[in-house]
Amino acid sequence: MGEAVLREWKGFRKGINLGGWFSQSDSMIKAHFDTFITEDDFDVIKSWGLDHVRLPIDYDLIVDRSGNFKTSGFAYIDKVIEWCRARKLNVVINLHKADGYEFINNEKYGDFFESEILQEKFYEIWAHVAEKYGKYSDSVAFDLLSDITDEAYSEPWNQIIRHCISRIRFYAPMNVIVIGGCKCNSCTVIGELPDPNDKWIAYTFHFNGPHIFTHQGAHWVEWMPQDFRFSFDHTYREYMDETAKLAGRPTGFKDVNRDPDSMLDSGYFEDRMAEAVKIAAERDKYLYCGEYGVVNNADPSDTVKWYREINKAFEKYNIGRAAWSYRAMSFGLADEEYDGVRDELVKYL
Repeated sequence: MGEAVLREWKGFRKGINLGGWFSQSDSMIKAHFDTFITEDDFDVIKSWGLDHVRLPIDYDLIVDRSGNFKTSGFAYIDKVIEWCRARKLNVVINLHKADGYEFINNEKYGDFFESEILQEKFYEIWAHVAEKYGKYSDSVAFDLLSDITDEAYSEPWNQIIRHCISRIRFYAPMNVIVIGGCKCNSCTVIGELPDPNDKWIAYTFHFNGPHIFTHQGAHWVEWMPQDFRFSFDHTYREYMDETAKLAGRPTGFKDVNRDPDSMLDSGYFEDRMAEAVKIAAERDKYLYCGEYGVVNNADPSDTVKWYREINKAFEKYNIGRAAWSYRAMSFGLADEEYDGVRDELVKYL
């Protein structure tokens, strides 16, 4: 039998995240919104040969403390869509933080999944977003929520997904709805997602492996020494041994079947993604990598190598994707760290 063949998600093949703008910022104020990214940046994104942006937003950008929708917040989304449409760029609207759920906040893991009130707020947000932007069915997609962590919430999350799809479809019958699973949108849990009878569904995963390379020295990774550095050019065995030494197990190498003494290459990414590709193809769903990237602690020339190899897997399997991230966030491809390699790097987005 031949390899699985994915349906191409046209217009959402190569993109980049606008992280840190309307989400994950300590300065969620007008001055930040007006300056962090501007219209000129969309010219840059277009010049990189990309076809879309992924726009993470926090719920409180568009909902006030009383539960009322904020015209000022939606005005920013309107502006992004306007700027994108003027440049023939498409948009994935991603809810990065919901009321009661934020993947970086341990204390709030359970609130959202145990509260019908918070879930109803979630549905109301997406119904309103769908009502406003459903007219852009060819160019605006809806990514329900990022990075569910605990697998214990898999089935409650699936129930929320099903209901949310029905609420969105009332207003937006043909916009693509993007859904991801637990373990921070791992590609290994795609099979646990629901299989709605809906042509316009994309399964999503996030990819940041091998972690000792993509997150070297990252202060937010519990087991990662902040002074740790690791070049891209190592064998599979060296990657696994070093990962086991730091993390306690060779995490990130499940389903990788390669000669341990060969150099890590695109085969790593192909093996890790293969099961997700198979399931998405069998269910006739799009497959989309909503976040992937390398922390700026890595040597920029090594970062180019990583992007080159993962790009081979994306192209082989026909997977749409959006790199993390355009600016700052410790991953910003527009930042000065990449001035010397950017022309080469953007070829592999």
